[in-house]
Amino acid sequence: MKVKVTDLHAKVLDGVQKLGYEGPDGETISEVLLYAQLRGNNQGITKIATGGVPKAQDVEDGWTCGDFADMRDFRIVQVQQ
Repeated sequence: MKVKVTDLHAKVLDGVQKLGYEGPDGETISEVLLYAQLRGNNQGITKIATGGVPKAQDVEDGWTCGDFADMRDFRIVQVQQ
């Protein structure tokens, strides 16, 4: 099955948002999972469906993806296969 990266990104972001991650946190988590998936790493998007990404409500209070400020500018620019 072939899926456009833009379509996959939208689905990954939707899944992450359903786990309760919004805004920059949801975007960062989505980008990292998609980055791993597109490089053949099994730590990618399957984590959303298998419980590898905890629900936002289950994460310790005060922790956000923003704690990793250097990752906030991370974006996938182009993937060639």
